[in-house]
Amino acid sequence: MKHLILFTFIILFSVNCFSRQKIKKQHLTYLEYINKYGNDKTSITIINIFFDKRDNCGIGKMSFLPLSASITIVAPPIGAGLMVVSSPLFISGLITRNKYSHKKLLKTLQDYQSNQVLSNQLKKKVRKIHRIEEEIHQMELQHAKFDSLKKLKKNTNERNRNKDILGYVPK
Repeated sequence: MKHLILFTFIILFSVNCFSRQKIKKQHLTYLEYINKYGNDKTSITIINIFFDKRDNCGIGKMSFLPLSASITIVAPPIGAGLMVVSSPLFISGLITRNKYSHKKLLKTLQDYQSNQVLSNQLKKKVRKIHRIEEEIHQMELQHAKFDSLKKLKKNTNERNRNKDILGYVPK
């Protein structure tokens, strides 16, 4: 068990040391992607998909391994079991982050803007999101119509009530 913990820390520290030696290229932020490539609704949806998958899904899956490693220090039997369970999640998170990387996002956006071409999976996701957004828009319109009708009814009731009150005032 001590060897497993030692091995885990050596790997974590070596990855950390090697990553400091490289100077990473600065990636565009979400707003920079939107400003530069967000010409239409589909491009914005593509950017949203990539950032959501990369940031929420990928990092979320990867966060369990460090947590289980810290539990291993406190309670080794429980932590070792958690590490066995969370290791595949960590690998899945790495794959997700690689699949939705900045490089692939740039390539996808450039392909879409030049040729209007998307992969079949991405087309399905974009269509689904557009359909959901349209349904939400329709629901908002219905609620706005309903609210305006309620206001109109309220105003009409107040006017009728004021007429009734004035009609019963003795002269």
